[in-house]
Amino acid sequence: MTTTQEPITTIPSTKPATSTPGSRSSMGNIRAPKFLSHPRANAKTGKSTKCKDWVLCIDDDQDFSYSMKLSLQTRGYNVARAQEVDKGYQLAFEIEPIAILLDLVMPNDGGDDLLSQIRFHPSLSHIPVFIVTGMYSSNVRDRLLASGACEVFRKPVDLDTITEAIEYHRPQA
Repeated sequence: MTTTQEPITTIPSTKPATSTPGSRSSMGNIRAPKFLSHPRANAKTGKSTKCKDWVLCIDDDQDFSYSMKLSLQTRGYNVARAQEVDKGYQLAFEIEPIAILLDLVMPNDGGDDLLSQIRFHPSLSHIPVFIVTGMYSSNVRDRLLASGACEVFRKPVDLDTITEAIEYHRPQA
């Protein structure tokens, strides 16, 4: 005689969860996911997920930004990526990253324009911006540092150097 088991169903609570990723929620044994696949985890309410460990990588080279994401994740950071300047600017408000890695040369708008916008907006001006580019000269570097970049890195990038720079310039809570 075989018995069939009924599938277990859960009823979502109307009470908002207040737990952090990977911790137990206030509702008992329900766990929040350890890793969020997208910065906006709560799409129903439209509220953004703010985490102090987010790094935003704005680069049109998908292979480069993906390799940066994998490398930084192994170092304990959550990484959001954007291939366009406008999307990167929007994500900066949504996730409040601890650092922004920004490519200088992008198809529609330049990274230097976005750097200026970030530096002049009161909600974003405290976020350290690191330029990561293949176009490198001392004149360009000096201009970008004068415009508010924390550092300018030349591709290919040494991940240990970027990680040290992120930690050094990390905004204090």
